[in-house]
Amino acid sequence: VGRVHAALFLSLGPVFAYFVFAMDPKEVGNTDVAIISLLACAGLVSTLVLYPGSGLSPASSGLLTAVAFVQGIAWMDICADEIVAVFQTLGRVLGLPEAFLGATLLAWGASSGDLAALMATARAGHGSMAISACFAGPLFQLLMGTGCSLLYVGLNRGNILMEIHSNLPAMFGFALVLMLFLSSAVPLIFRYRFTKNLGYILFGFFTCYVVLMSCTG
Repeated sequence: VGRVHAALFLSLGPVFAYFVFAMDPKEVGNTDVAIISLLACAGLVSTLVLYPGSGLSPASSGLLTAVAFVQGIAWMDICADEIVAVFQTLGRVLGLPEAFLGATLLAWGASSGDLAALMATARAGHGSMAISACFAGPLFQLLMGTGCSLLYVGLNRGNILMEIHSNLPAMFGFALVLMLFLSSAVPLIFRYRFTKNLGYILFGFFTCYVVLMSCTG
Protein backbone atom coordinates (compact mmCIF):
# COMPACT_ATOMS: atom_id res chain seq x y z
CA VAL A 1 0.00 0.00 0.00
CA GLY A 2 1.50 3.29 -1.08
CA ARG A 3 1.50 6.52 0.84
CA VAL A 4 -1.12 8.08 -1.42
CA HIS A 5 -3.47 5.14 -0.89
CA ALA A 6 -3.01 5.38 2.87
CA ALA A 7 -3.74 9.11 2.80
CA LEU A 8 -6.95 8.59 0.83
CA PHE A 9 -7.98 5.69 3.04
CA LEU A 10 -7.39 7.52 6.33
CA SER A 11 -9.00 10.76 5.15
CA LEU A 12 -12.05 9.40 3.33
CA GLY A 13 -12.71 6.42 5.61
CA PRO A 14 -13.73 8.43 8.72
CA VAL A 15 -15.73 10.82 6.50
CA PHE A 16 -17.66 7.90 5.04
CA ALA A 17 -18.31 6.46 8.50
CA TYR A 18 -19.58 9.83 9.74
CA PHE A 19 -21.84 10.11 6.69
CA VAL A 20 -23.35 6.69 7.45
CA PHE A 21 -23.72 6.80 11.23
CA ALA A 22 -24.10 10.43 12.25
CA MET A 23 -25.12 12.70 9.38
CA ASP A 24 -28.55 13.21 7.87
CA PRO A 25 -28.10 13.70 4.09
CA LYS A 26 -31.31 15.75 3.95
CA GLU A 27 -30.07 18.27 6.51
CA VAL A 28 -26.39 19.10 6.05
CA GLY A 29 -25.39 21.98 8.29
CA ASN A 30 -22.24 23.96 8.98
CA THR A 31 -21.41 21.65 11.86
CA ASP A 32 -21.41 18.64 9.53
CA VAL A 33 -19.15 20.41 7.06
CA ALA A 34 -16.75 21.37 9.86
CA ILE A 35 -16.63 17.81 11.22
CA ILE A 36 -16.07 16.35 7.75
CA SER A 37 -13.24 18.80 7.11
CA LEU A 38 -11.71 18.01 10.50
CA LEU A 39 -11.86 14.26 9.88
CA ALA A 40 -10.28 14.60 6.44
CA CYS A 41 -7.49 16.82 7.77
CA ALA A 42 -6.91 14.44 10.69
CA GLY A 43 -6.52 11.57 8.25
CA LEU A 44 -3.97 13.46 6.16
CA VAL A 45 -2.02 14.53 9.24
CA SER A 46 -2.06 10.96 10.57
CA THR A 47 -0.59 9.76 7.29
CA LEU A 48 2.23 12.31 7.44
CA VAL A 49 3.02 11.67 11.11
CA LEU A 50 2.60 7.92 11.43
CA TYR A 51 3.69 6.87 7.93
CA PRO A 52 6.54 9.10 6.77
CA GLY A 53 7.91 6.48 4.37
CA SER A 54 6.49 4.43 1.52
CA GLY A 55 5.62 0.78 1.11
CA LEU A 56 3.01 0.59 3.86
CA SER A 57 1.74 -2.74 5.12
CA PRO A 58 -1.92 -2.81 6.25
CA ALA A 59 -1.32 -5.99 8.25
CA SER A 60 1.21 -4.23 10.48
CA SER A 61 -0.78 -1.03 10.90
CA GLY A 62 -3.30 -0.90 13.73
CA LEU A 63 -4.75 2.37 12.49
CA LEU A 64 -5.43 1.09 9.00
CA THR A 65 -6.98 -2.06 10.45
CA ALA A 66 -9.26 -0.05 12.75
CA VAL A 67 -10.42 2.24 9.92
CA ALA A 68 -11.04 -0.77 7.67
CA PHE A 69 -13.07 -2.43 10.43
CA VAL A 70 -15.25 0.67 10.88
CA GLN A 71 -15.73 0.97 7.12
CA GLY A 72 -16.80 -2.66 6.93
CA ILE A 73 -19.45 -2.04 9.60
CA ALA A 74 -20.61 1.06 7.72
CA TRP A 75 -21.00 -0.86 4.47
CA MET A 76 -22.90 -3.65 6.23
CA ASP A 77 -25.19 -1.05 7.80
CA ILE A 78 -25.95 0.48 4.39
CA CYS A 79 -26.55 -2.93 2.77
CA ALA A 80 -28.79 -4.03 5.66
CA ASP A 81 -30.91 -0.90 5.36
CA GLU A 82 -31.35 -1.40 1.62
CA ILE A 83 -32.18 -5.10 1.97
CA VAL A 84 -34.79 -4.37 4.64
CA ALA A 85 -36.30 -1.67 2.41
CA VAL A 86 -36.50 -4.13 -0.50
CA PHE A 87 -38.19 -6.75 1.68
CA GLN A 88 -40.67 -4.18 3.01
CA THR A 89 -41.56 -3.17 -0.55
CA LEU A 90 -41.88 -6.81 -1.56
CA GLY A 91 -44.15 -7.48 1.40
CA ARG A 92 -46.43 -4.56 0.55
CA VAL A 93 -46.64 -5.57 -3.10
CA LEU A 94 -47.40 -9.24 -2.33
CA GLY A 95 -49.43 -8.53 0.80
CA LEU A 96 -47.05 -10.43 3.10
CA PRO A 97 -46.51 -9.37 6.73
CA GLU A 98 -43.10 -8.10 7.76
CA ALA A 99 -42.79 -10.75 10.46
CA PHE A 100 -43.13 -13.51 7.86
CA LEU A 101 -40.49 -11.95 5.61
CA GLY A 102 -38.14 -11.51 8.55
CA ALA A 103 -38.57 -15.13 9.64
CA THR A 104 -37.98 -16.55 6.15
CA LEU A 105 -36.27 -14.51 3.41
CA LEU A 106 -34.38 -12.09 5.65
CA ALA A 107 -33.30 -14.90 7.97
CA TRP A 108 -32.06 -16.97 5.03
CA GLY A 109 -30.05 -14.07 3.66
CA ALA A 110 -28.56 -13.21 7.06
CA SER A 111 -27.60 -16.83 7.71
CA SER A 112 -26.16 -17.69 4.28
CA GLY A 113 -22.69 -16.43 5.20
CA ASP A 114 -22.71 -18.40 8.47
CA LEU A 115 -23.87 -21.51 6.59
CA ALA A 116 -20.97 -21.32 4.14
CA ALA A 117 -18.44 -20.72 6.94
CA LEU A 118 -19.79 -23.57 9.07
CA MET A 119 -19.82 -26.02 6.17
CA ALA A 120 -16.22 -25.12 5.34
CA THR A 121 -15.24 -25.56 9.00
CA ALA A 122 -16.94 -28.95 9.22
CA ARG A 123 -15.36 -30.18 5.98
CA ALA A 124 -11.95 -29.16 7.31
CA GLY A 125 -12.42 -31.62 10.17
CA HIS A 126 -13.38 -29.20 12.92
CA GLY A 127 -16.82 -30.58 13.70
CA SER A 128 -16.90 -29.45 17.33
CA MET A 129 -16.07 -25.91 16.30
CA ALA A 130 -18.81 -25.89 13.67
CA ILE A 131 -21.44 -27.24 16.08
CA SER A 132 -20.46 -24.70 18.73
CA ALA A 133 -20.66 -21.86 16.22
CA CYS A 134 -24.14 -23.01 15.15
CA PHE A 135 -25.45 -22.11 18.59
CA ALA A 136 -23.01 -19.35 19.58
CA GLY A 137 -23.63 -17.26 16.44
CA PRO A 138 -27.43 -16.93 16.76
CA LEU A 139 -27.08 -16.50 20.53
CA PHE A 140 -24.69 -13.60 20.04
CA GLN A 141 -26.99 -11.99 17.46
CA LEU A 142 -30.02 -12.45 19.71
CA LEU A 143 -28.42 -11.08 22.87
CA MET A 144 -26.02 -8.45 21.55
CA GLY A 145 -27.82 -7.48 18.35
CA THR A 146 -31.27 -7.18 19.87
CA GLY A 147 -29.97 -5.88 23.19
CA CYS A 148 -27.81 -3.13 21.68
CA SER A 149 -30.55 -2.13 19.24
CA LEU A 150 -33.16 -1.86 21.99
CA LEU A 151 -30.75 0.04 24.22
CA TYR A 152 -29.87 2.51 21.46
CA VAL A 153 -33.46 3.14 20.43
CA GLY A 154 -34.63 3.29 24.05
CA LEU A 155 -32.04 5.89 25.00
CA ASN A 156 -32.84 8.06 21.98
CA ARG A 157 -36.61 7.64 21.63
CA GLY A 158 -37.84 6.29 24.95
CA ASN A 159 -40.19 3.32 25.21
CA ILE A 160 -40.68 1.17 22.14
CA LEU A 161 -44.15 0.13 21.02
CA MET A 162 -44.25 -2.91 18.73
CA GLU A 163 -47.24 -4.73 17.30
CA ILE A 164 -47.01 -8.48 17.89
CA HIS A 165 -48.09 -10.31 14.75
CA SER A 166 -49.97 -13.57 14.98
CA ASN A 167 -47.06 -15.66 13.65
CA LEU A 168 -44.56 -14.44 16.24
CA PRO A 169 -45.97 -16.58 19.10
CA ALA A 170 -45.98 -19.55 16.71
CA MET A 171 -42.34 -18.90 15.86
CA PHE A 172 -41.37 -18.63 19.53
CA GLY A 173 -43.27 -21.81 20.36
CA PHE A 174 -41.59 -23.68 17.52
CA ALA A 175 -38.16 -22.52 18.68
CA LEU A 176 -38.96 -23.72 22.20
CA VAL A 177 -40.02 -27.16 20.94
CA LEU A 178 -36.84 -27.43 18.88
CA MET A 179 -34.64 -26.53 21.86
CA LEU A 180 -36.43 -29.09 24.03
CA PHE A 181 -35.95 -31.72 21.33
CA LEU A 182 -32.22 -31.03 21.00
CA SER A 183 -31.65 -30.96 24.74
CA SER A 184 -33.42 -34.31 25.21
CA ALA A 185 -32.92 -36.30 22.01
CA VAL A 186 -29.20 -35.62 21.54
CA PRO A 187 -28.09 -36.98 24.94
CA LEU A 188 -30.74 -39.71 25.34
CA ILE A 189 -31.35 -41.05 21.84
CA PHE A 190 -28.22 -40.13 19.86
CA ARG A 191 -25.80 -40.47 22.81
CA TYR A 192 -24.28 -37.00 22.27
CA ARG A 193 -23.47 -37.77 18.65
CA PHE A 194 -24.61 -35.66 15.69
CA THR A 195 -25.43 -38.24 13.05
CA LYS A 196 -26.90 -38.07 9.57
CA ASN A 197 -30.31 -39.13 10.87
CA LEU A 198 -30.33 -36.17 13.24
CA GLY A 199 -29.60 -33.95 10.26
CA TYR A 200 -32.63 -35.34 8.43
CA ILE A 201 -34.79 -34.72 11.49
CA LEU A 202 -33.59 -31.12 11.81
CA PHE A 203 -34.21 -30.54 8.11
CA GLY A 204 -37.73 -31.88 8.59
CA PHE A 205 -38.16 -29.50 11.52
CA PHE A 206 -37.15 -26.62 9.31
CA THR A 207 -39.58 -27.67 6.58
CA CYS A 208 -42.40 -27.78 9.12
CA TYR A 209 -41.29 -24.37 10.39
CA VAL A 210 -41.52 -22.81 6.93
CA VAL A 211 -44.96 -24.37 6.37
CA LEU A 212 -46.13 -23.15 9.77
CA MET A 213 -44.91 -19.61 9.12
CA SER A 214 -46.57 -19.63 5.69
CA CYS A 215 -49.90 -20.71 7.18
CA THR A 216 -49.83 -18.26 10.09
CA GLY A 217 -48.55 -15.43 7.85
